[in-house]
Amino acid sequence: KLLAAGCLSAVVTGTHADTNDVENHFFMRAGHRAWQWPRLPGSFHGSGCTLASACAAELAHGASLEQALDKAQAYVYRCLQNAWQAGKGQLIPDRHG
Repeated sequence: KLLAAGCLSAVVTGTHADTNDVENHFFMRAGHRAWQWPRLPGSFHGSGCTLASACAAELAHGASLEQALDKAQAYVYRCLQNAWQAGKGQLIPDRHG
């Protein structure tokens, strides 16, 4: 629907699905690409914001959108692997890695 409404591309993350792997999708007018990442235990806060910011940073450094998504997702996965917990809340991505 987003592409039909005029968007050139869209990213849909699979973080809320009840699956063993997280599957993220990149839809564009020229096709579709999917990435799979092993689901990490726990509940995270800020993973989507971290992904968007990392992707924007890669684009600012001259990466193509697909390259930016490759690098940003790998970065976010590392951040989530090293996440920390403040009190009893959700895990926070460690963005210092």
